[in-house]
Amino acid sequence: MKWNASLETGIERIDAEHKHLFEFIKLIQTANTDQKRRFVTAKMLEDFYELTKVHYEDEEDLMFRADFNKLNSHIGEHSLLLNTLRLMIDDFARTNEAEPLLEYITGALSDHMKSEDIQLAEFVRAKRRAKAAAIAQKAGAAKGARPR
Repeated sequence: MKWNASLETGIERIDAEHKHLFEFIKLIQTANTDQKRRFVTAKMLEDFYELTKVHYEDEEDLMFRADFNKLNSHIGEHSLLLNTLRLMIDDFARTNEAEPLLEYITGALSDHMKSEDIQLAEFVRAKRRAKAAAIAQKAGAAKGARPR
C-alpha cells in the first residue's frame, strides 16, 4: 500500500497525518517479515493504534469546528475502525498472526481516506470558499460605502 494523490484531501494537517500513518504501516509490514524483529511488531501495532486514535481526534475536532453535516456518522465510523483495530491487535497478541491485521489496516485505512475523508475535505474547502467570498463581499460593500 502506497500513498498516492487520490488519497490527498487538500487539508495539510490531515494529509500529513495520513502520510505518517502510511509510513508507519510500511514499518509494521517490514518488521513482520523479519523474524528477528517480529517481537517489535506488537509494540509498533500499539503505537499505530495510538497514532490512529490521535489522528481521528484531530479529524473530529476539524469536523466539529467546520460544523460538518456528517459529523456523527464519521465519528461512528472512527469508533468502529478503532474498536476493530483493537480487537485485531489483541488477536495478534494471542496468535502472532499478522496478515489479517495488516490486510485490515491497509484496506480499511485506504477505504476510509478515499471516501469519508475526501467528503470531509470537500465540505471544509466549500466552507472556506464561502467564508472567503463573504469576507470579500463585505470588503467590497465597505469600500463602496466610503465617502468620496
